[in-house]
Amino acid sequence: MPPAKAVLSAPRDAAKGVTLREIRQALQRGEFIYYYQPKVSMVSGRISGAEALLRWRRPDGSMIYPNEFIPVAESTGFITEVTIRMLERLVVDIARIRPVETGLVVSFNASARDFEDHRFVTALFRLFDRGQLAAEEIEVEVTESAALGGKAGLVEQLLQLRNRRVALAMDDFGAGYASIDALSRLPFTRRYRQMLWNAWRESRGVLPRVAFDQFSIHELRTGAHER
Repeated sequence: MPPAKAVLSAPRDAAKGVTLREIRQALQRGEFIYYYQPKVSMVSGRISGAEALLRWRRPDGSMIYPNEFIPVAESTGFITEVTIRMLERLVVDIARIRPVETGLVVSFNASARDFEDHRFVTALFRLFDRGQLAAEEIEVEVTESAALGGKAGLVEQLLQLRNRRVALAMDDFGAGYASIDALSRLPFTRRYRQMLWNAWRESRGVLPRVAFDQFSIHELRTGAHER
């Protein structure tokens, strides 16, 4: 009998792209997973939270990164199905984290398409009401383009999330008077003080419109600390 041959998975040709059908099947098969990137306090040196990074791991072990499948999911509107299904994964993962470390906040990205209807926010509130997830355990990140280009419905739903004490952050914030001006009108709850200070020096008169309260420190998220 001839010796068995090792079966190696062929490298995936990223140039061919992925289809909506493949994304749909991957979601049904549970091939989407979260990788958690720790956030470490530069004051205490302790882990203060984590960011949930969405990845697609195929059965052969090959990995498909977000830039390959997110645009397809967003352009077809299927991204909200992915976001809602991954909330279930988030609940399971946070339940495993709690016994090890309490008080950690896990952030994850939401697409602009997730706010075109109320399915995402409704699904999140349902988890709160069932006691499966606490609002204080998560932070929803919205990209700058989504926040600044969003319709009135997006702002309304961000306010609903904030009223339930969900932390809101702008991911990959840029710079400039116009962006700061627009941001001051949105209900984000976490921003970086240094960027606010720099913006204050360059755009006097805009930042006083940013509201401060006990719940919202209002610091700008840049993403630079994570790269």
